[in-house]
Amino acid sequence: MRRKDKEVTDNKEILDIIQNCDSMTMALLDEGRPYLLPMNFGYEYENEKLVFYLHSARQGTKLDLISKNNNVWFSMDCDHELIGGEKACNFTMEYASVIGSGKIYIIDQTDEKIKALKLIMKKYVAGKEFEFEEKQTDAIAILKIEVEQYTAKRSIKKQ
Repeated sequence: MRRKDKEVTDNKEILDIIQNCDSMTMALLDEGRPYLLPMNFGYEYENEKLVFYLHSARQGTKLDLISKNNNVWFSMDCDHELIGGEKACNFTMEYASVIGSGKIYIIDQTDEKIKALKLIMKKYVAGKEFEFEEKQTDAIAILKIEVEQYTAKRSIKKQ
């Protein structure tokens, strides 16, 4: 990372950034070209391993691409605030971001689908537990990103 002064290495702070971001953009390969999609997500961090869960229709371009190549890249950013200046070159932006890569898998097991759906809902609706039936999970695809590497940055206004 070029700007070490903006790098975030504390896992608690990185997870805080992830929690504050309301979507991620994931990139898949489509015949050597990037195929980008904004996605809602859930996540877990256990045993120093970061995993994202996404929900999807049961068919479509992204599932076709994953079946050909399960490499994935992702990016998310949040906490934006424009900081003005006297001159145009003095403007800057506050932000926090996480980028990374890993492998993406299509999950078929009902229990893992239910776990993923609960994590997704937990991210967006705090304090409420949701229940899911097998019939509901049959209607959707769940995607699991096993993160292999990631970095985080935070740019804040100097006091």
